[in-house]
Amino acid sequence: MRHALIRSLTGLLLSLCVSVPIALMSSAPAHAADTVPCDRNGTTSADASMATQLNGQLPGNMRGSMTAYRVSCARVIIATVKSRGLPVRAAQIAITTTIVESTIRNLTYGADDSVGLFQQRPSQGWGTVEQILNPVYATNKFLSKMLQFDWRNDPIGQICQQVQVSAFPGRYFDATADGVAIANAVWSMSEPAELPGNSVTGDSYTDLLAVDAAGKMLLYSNNFVRDDGQPFTGGAPR
Repeated sequence: MRHALIRSLTGLLLSLCVSVPIALMSSAPAHAADTVPCDRNGTTSADASMATQLNGQLPGNMRGSMTAYRVSCARVIIATVKSRGLPVRAAQIAITTTIVESTIRNLTYGADDSVGLFQQRPSQGWGTVEQILNPVYATNKFLSKMLQFDWRNDPIGQICQQVQVSAFPGRYFDATADGVAIANAVWSMSEPAELPGNSVTGDSYTDLLAVDAAGKMLLYSNNFVRDDGQPFTGGAPR
């Protein structure tokens, strides 16, 4: 009876020792797909060097947290800003926002259905998940809304809040110093984002070319912000 009880207890302990690690392993979250690349070509040695430089200079919470990946995301954001002919202040606002929303990572998850650098939500009309995870698309959506406010003059934290409508607006003000420093440092690294071949004016919107009865080529530009919400206006000769 005693030997049988010991054997029974021994078997139970062995079973627990085997099953508990398996259960813990199976419940561990998968981290491999938490982010997607911002630059389809990956990071560069210049990204890594800039991350090291920034880690010794940033005044806020991002100090020591910059990586080549985060710099590559900032670089793509800035390239998109440049492709729209906007100044560095627009990049400062955008990057400050991503510090708060995603710590400058192109996240595949977030609160509710939020994803991406800016944690934009498909259910709130920002686009599909696939679109929002495209950093050029996401940045353009952010910038288009930003341009509706007095972004040149109002405090950066205030502009971030007006675009994002966060429940914690103070966080943008806290992140502003880092956002400005990162944008200023990475600005010189970034070339304008690759534009679609159907943009004639050099922005990221599709333009329309036509020929009139006299054979003159006319340009009907398409930029909702510049043209006050009226695309394909003007018919300027080319």
